[in-house]
Amino acid sequence: MPLPLEVRPATEADRPVIANLLQFYLYDMAEWFGTETNAAGRYEHEILDEVWAHPYLFSLGKMPVGFALLTRTCTIRPRSPCWYIAEFGVLRPYWRRGIGRRALGRLFAAHPGEWEITWYDENRPAAAFWPRVIPQDGREQHRLSVHGIRWTSVAFSV
Repeated sequence: MPLPLEVRPATEADRPVIANLLQFYLYDMAEWFGTETNAAGRYEHEILDEVWAHPYLFSLGKMPVGFALLTRTCTIRPRSPCWYIAEFGVLRPYWRRGIGRRALGRLFAAHPGEWEITWYDENRPAAAFWPRVIPQDGREQHRLSVHGIRWTSVAFSV
């Protein structure tokens, strides 16, 4: 029997767990952004310090399998207040099991209102995932170029 998915707000005590999950997330993103490790073999980042406003942790039983870092400011287009997913990651072994979709549904239920989600167009897994899980009704999609990188931004309400 599969374990139930828990999606809960993260606490300061969860910060090291999310920092560990971020290493796998950054590893996956390195394919598109050329991120390199430091001398200790870790990806350096300031993500948690920059967007720890509304962190969430996804778990199956006691096993962490993903996270989301939300902000109240849409950073790509000036559209505030809204919920913006600054970072969203599910560990690769749990892809295509519905965990990302279910976690996102719980985030939407916890924070009804205006939302915006963006992804790097060359990130094929993200470009396949996000259009399938973002609500279709009333969605407003834009293509953007930020520092020469092509992004898709979708605004919607839940």
